Order: sequence, then structure tokens, then C-alpha cells
Amino acid sequence: MIDVVYKEELGIIISECTGVFNLELVIDYIDNLRNTIKTEDHLFILLDSTRAEIKIDPRKELRCLVSKLGEKTKIYRQVYVVFVVDKPYETVLALLFKEMSNSAHRIDIDIFSTRHEAERRLINVRENVIRTNK
Repeated sequence: MIDVVYKEELGIIISECTGVFNLELVIDYIDNLRNTIKTEDHLFILLDSTRAEIKIDPRKELRCLVSKLGEKTKIYRQVYVVFVVDKPYETVLALLFKEMSNSAHRIDIDIFSTRHEAERRLINVRENVIRTNK
């Protein structure tokens, strides 16, 4: 399950994953991202998977997710995603996802082991984007 909350005061989508986290769940999450917020031209997402068991095959399913994210977020000028992971397998998946996303110049990905640091990073990035676009 993925609980999604848009923190309007921060301009950040907070997504907390619990239970089993598989391909179908992630595709559904990506498909519904545009319903979460439509007002900004930049998208800021924190995806916390520290309470989830990730069941994604890196060889078969990861490239599909990268493609889907690129396709569904093309209305945004830039997409910033921070993953919060605390287990070795999830860290490797996040690193592979980041590596595969490098070709999509609109998508920036960072990986953190604590939610506090991830949230702080997104807030700083968002403030820099706002300052730059004034």
C-alpha cells in the first residue's frame, strides 16, 4: 500500500509505502501522480519504503517503471524524487533506478537512509527552484 499526502505548505508529495510493494502497485501510484497535484511545473516526491517489502525484479520490471515515470510526468518541467531506504536490496534497486533514469534529463533522483534528511533535501531543492524561477 502507498499512502500519499500532498504537504501544501512544503510543496512536497509524501508517499509512504507499507506491506508488499510490487510492480502493479508502483504503476498505479505513478498513474495517479498527476491527480495529486496539478498546479506546479515542478514535482517534488518523497518515497519512503522503510516499512515496505519490495518485490520488484530489477532485470524485468525496473526499466518499465523508469519509462512509466518519464511518460506520466512529462507535463512537468522537472521532477525531483528522493527515496528513503534502509535495507541493502532496496538501496540497490534505488541506485539502479537512479542510474536508469539518468537519460531522462527532467528527473532527478536522490537516495537517503533517513526521512528527515530526505525531506530536508527536497525542501532545499524546492526553495532553490523557487528562487531561480523568480
